[in-house]
Amino acid sequence: MAIDSTPPQARITAAEDLGDGRVRTDYYWEPDAPAGVAKLWFYRRGEDAGWVRLGVEEARQTWRVFELPAGPSGLKVVAEDYAGNRLPKPGADDVPDVSLTVERNTDRPLLLLENFQGGQYQGGSR
Repeated sequence: MAIDSTPPQARITAAEDLGDGRVRTDYYWEPDAPAGVAKLWFYRRGEDAGWVRLGVEEARQTWRVFELPAGPSGLKVVAEDYAGNRLPKPGADDVPDVSLTVERNTDRPLLLLENFQGGQYQGGSR
């Protein structure tokens, strides 16, 4: 009997800039991987071309929101199966699943709620 040690496949399929550095990512993982998919490892590559881990989570949903710095970013996801098989952290030659430029708008109006009383906010600026 052969043991399958092939890491499962995963890919970020879309990224949407929600504003103020928040980016929603949609992703896909191999649904019929022999040992299933246990975890997803998320990485970001910025202008310096080095990959930084954004986080690790259980494979339960198909989207996630990240807080990213302003400027160009490449995003990549790596899947790990229940046997612990996964590809290594992306290297300098790895291509991002998606690329985008994150913009932070500091001129946007701010809603500041300062006074919470009786189950409601009282006053504040808008």
